[in-house]
Amino acid sequence: GAMTIVEIVDANGGFNFVRDRLQTTSKRKLLWRITFMTFVLSAILDNLTTSIVMVMVLRKLVSDNKDRMIYAGLVILAANAGGAFSPIGDVTTIMLWIKGNISTIGVITEIFLPSVASVVVPALILQTSLKGELAAPQMAQEGDALHFTAAERNVVFWLGVGGLIFVPVFRFLTGLPPFMGILLVLGLLWTVTELFYRSRGDVEETTQQRVTQLLSRID
Repeated sequence: GAMTIVEIVDANGGFNFVRDRLQTTSKRKLLWRITFMTFVLSAILDNLTTSIVMVMVLRKLVSDNKDRMIYAGLVILAANAGGAFSPIGDVTTIMLWIKGNISTIGVITEIFLPSVASVVVPALILQTSLKGELAAPQMAQEGDALHFTAAERNVVFWLGVGGLIFVPVFRFLTGLPPFMGILLVLGLLWTVTELFYRSRGDVEETTQQRVTQLLSRID
């Protein structure tokens, strides 16, 4: 369910919001923006998904392969650090959380500061390897999802990411298993994207990124 939510957001251009927030010409500014965004997203999404999304964003922002490898290395560090302190940030913590071996407040309060330290120190070291300016970023790339407007893509992003954040709250309020919260969010996101597509009669079916098509990719 969580993987499908992330795929819906990605396929329909929701992560363009992340790309637009990161854009800068300063290599060092980009380093810290990438670090912060990866750390935050990884606490909500799983580590692997966050890494894939951020590397896809990097490909659109950084043309130099050597620089991109430095950023990508930090993405992996930040993704692991961000996923460590969140009950839904990693498969391992999710399993422990569902089983009741860790609590949401407990894991955040005890692991958050070590997680921050484990990504800030490498970032301070790596920034010495980055000097100067980046080439001007390109706003649009081939393959970007352009069926939805910018506002609709932002709705998809916030529904997907906000929905995943809501899952621990859902479990606390209802006492129901987390997977039911995930399916609730998935159903809501599915409904919203269907409404967006049905409002457009001019989009070819073969180019649409409907959930029914994305499910086979997830499988």
